[in-house]
Amino acid sequence: MQEQIKYRQYKALGNLQLLRATYITQSFPRHSHDEFVIGFIESGALRFNYRGSNQVVSKGSLYVVNPDMVHTGQADDESGWTFTTLYIDSALFQQVVCEATGQNKTPFFSELTLHDRRLVQLFLKLHFALERTNSLLECESRLLNFLVVLVASYADICQAVRLNGQESQSVRQVREYIEAHYAEKVLLEDLATLANLSKFHLLRAFSLEVGRPPHAYLEQIRINHAKHYF
Repeated sequence: MQEQIKYRQYKALGNLQLLRATYITQSFPRHSHDEFVIGFIESGALRFNYRGSNQVVSKGSLYVVNPDMVHTGQADDESGWTFTTLYIDSALFQQVVCEATGQNKTPFFSELTLHDRRLVQLFLKLHFALERTNSLLECESRLLNFLVVLVASYADICQAVRLNGQESQSVRQVREYIEAHYAEKVLLEDLATLANLSKFHLLRAFSLEVGRPPHAYLEQIRINHAKHYF
């Protein structure tokens, strides 16, 4: 096994950064990040000194490092570790909290390691979309959905997402727009403007009423139209 690094930045997603790497002998001294760091261990295990204690994040687990929190990082044994990490700007997290709870605050995650199958699946689907699809609508939808679930489940400040009763008409407008413009580039920002809802609110309302997020509905419409040509 050799050490490998793959890095990408997505300016259209709030300067989201993705790092996928395999490290064997790499050891990170005490440092911190300006962003939230959310990672998934694909193989091996990562040893942290975080918030004054030594912790090990094992294969199949997620971890969340808060901004400005000093920590170290190295393999737990000689086999190294392979991981995927997202670096997410605090402003985006603050927006998620504001939309979900009504509080204009930055969340804090007291737990470093998260053993949550649902969140792992959401993270992996987001990672797959970021690397394999050119659909900004799908990538943004999956990113925001992942963050909303993460905040609602594990952030220190969390309340139920409020719905304001306007969703049915707004969702119908968005659904009709997607059906009429399925062959064009569809952006979540444009759909939210049409619905007069925030992107977070629209994603939740649309998924609840239609049974799938906007990007999945758009994909199904495209598939249905493509069938007519065969």
